Amino acid sequence: MIGAFLGVNLEGVWFNRSLALIMLGVMLIMHFDRKGGASKIGHQPTRRQLLHGHLLMIGVGFWGGFIQLGVGFIIMPVLNRVMGLDLVRTNMHKVFIVAIYTVVALLVFASQLELFWIVGLILAVGNAIGGYLGAHFSINKGERMIRLVLNLVLVVFVIKLLFDF
Repeated sequence: MIGAFLGVNLEGVWFNRSLALIMLGVMLIMHFDRKGGASKIGHQPTRRQLLHGHLLMIGVGFWGGFIQLGVGFIIMPVLNRVMGLDLVRTNMHKVFIVAIYTVVALLVFASQLELFWIVGLILAVGNAIGGYLGAHFSINKGERMIRLVLNLVLVVFVIKLLFDF
């Protein structure tokens, strides 16, 4: 909620710069495998990993309420690098987490600003279709393909935000 209240007041170029820096950081974190493949399929996080992951999720929640855009990319390193989940399970949990907190952020924004509800509904339909296809793609192609798509999208995203074309 705090992030959403702050987000309604963030202006243009600072929005793009903030988001680009965060996305660049996410790409670097996800690129460097500090434990040589610690995110194995079926890995169960330790108590310490769970504690660290949940504490970091407070910051992720702030970012999600603040900007929303790109929050899935921020959730991924927490689930994958901190909690040690493989990318398929990371993706699954990411979608569930975003669905839960988006309702709260939507209520805050709706109470503060006029929203384009029809655009949001169309976006939701596209999101559902993408989620369905993404789930099948993730399961069939595995972690290597998820990592490739993630890095490609992040590079394009950062370039777009910094150079605004």
